[in-house]
Amino acid sequence: MKEASDVASSAPDAGPAIRWDESNARTISPKTCTISATREEFALLFTTDRSPRPAGYEQTIPVTERIILSPFMVKRVAAQLNELLRQYELRFGPLDLTSPITGTAHTRSPTGRSSPPAPAGLLDKGRTLFELVTALNVETALEHSFKVCGGCLLENRFLLAIGRQGTDNPLDEKVSEICAHLDMPADFVRAFTRLLPDANHIYFGFEEDGKTSLYKVYLEFRDRAEERIKAGVSPVTPLLLHLGFKWDESDNRRKATTRYEWYPSLPVRDIMARLPAMLVRRPGHDSLAVAEAIIGLASERLDPRDVQYVEVTEEGNRRKSFDVNMYKAGVRLEELQPFLVRLAEYYGLDLDEFRLFCERIGSKKFGHLAGGIDREGRDFMTVYYGVEYIQSHRTGRGGKEHGEPQMDADEHG
Repeated sequence: MKEASDVASSAPDAGPAIRWDESNARTISPKTCTISATREEFALLFTTDRSPRPAGYEQTIPVTERIILSPFMVKRVAAQLNELLRQYELRFGPLDLTSPITGTAHTRSPTGRSSPPAPAGLLDKGRTLFELVTALNVETALEHSFKVCGGCLLENRFLLAIGRQGTDNPLDEKVSEICAHLDMPADFVRAFTRLLPDANHIYFGFEEDGKTSLYKVYLEFRDRAEERIKAGVSPVTPLLLHLGFKWDESDNRRKATTRYEWYPSLPVRDIMARLPAMLVRRPGHDSLAVAEAIIGLASERLDPRDVQYVEVTEEGNRRKSFDVNMYKAGVRLEELQPFLVRLAEYYGLDLDEFRLFCERIGSKKFGHLAGGIDREGRDFMTVYYGVEYIQSHRTGRGGKEHGEPQMDADEHG
């Protein structure tokens, strides 16, 4: 078991490398474990004994190992175990604690076909969307994100991406069925159906903030935008890259259409110059400085042409935000933790809890940073990270190691 300092120091670029010498380590395969706690310590008791006990008599179980941990250490270990379990179940299927047999299980989709397990912690509505999309049995990319705003850390959110080509794609009918199942508003259905043949990718998103849950469906028009670039459009001319359809899952009358306009080949210095108009600045705290630091660090590792800048608006409300996509920089979230903690301070989060959250996802690849003013007039920041391919026909299995993501999803808050 690693001590807290060892867990922290095993991260890349955290000082001299650590090699674990297991030559004198004792290995057991416990059959039973019990845990007790006092104010000062947690005790983990393991036994390898599985002998039958006579009913009606006091049972004495020989303890094979007793491990004492501080409460702080337990919290760090629990956070790391939760992340490892999430990755395990994403790849091999959810664990059934009611079954005495060790094995894997897969969820069943509403269509009756087997689908990959949904991320741990999803509410029923998010799980429904996840299973509907993965049941399409096409290559699907899953992107994670977290959003910070007004004292809240929102992490129950995800984005699924699938590709489409051609004006008469057989997948379109199934996609439309998913939208109908999710009760997409009728006017959205008409607009979505009309624009679908022009799209290159379709994105399905879900977000839950403790009060409401949102369904989101996006169309990407990258081919159309790139045709205009080849035709000589100016780098400062915005091009429609994504159109998002969003609605409250409990009341689809609460809805919004979101435009994501791409500024192709916009230099980083010009991107920085546009940010102040979208970020709130308060005395003593400066989210702009944090955004500049994160973008500056990532952009140093990128060809300027690989920095994708998008601005986001919604008709009829105050929404105005930016998104800077920098997946190709290869930055890990652990490298950004000092800046992310500054964001947590700015938004009034519990810093101990936030640091534990950052440690849990620290090895993930940073994707893009979004921020600005939401439709309610509140300022926010969103970090996207860790694209995973949960269905891959290129490898013949789900859950491949992800390299450069094919999805260029922008801010979806």
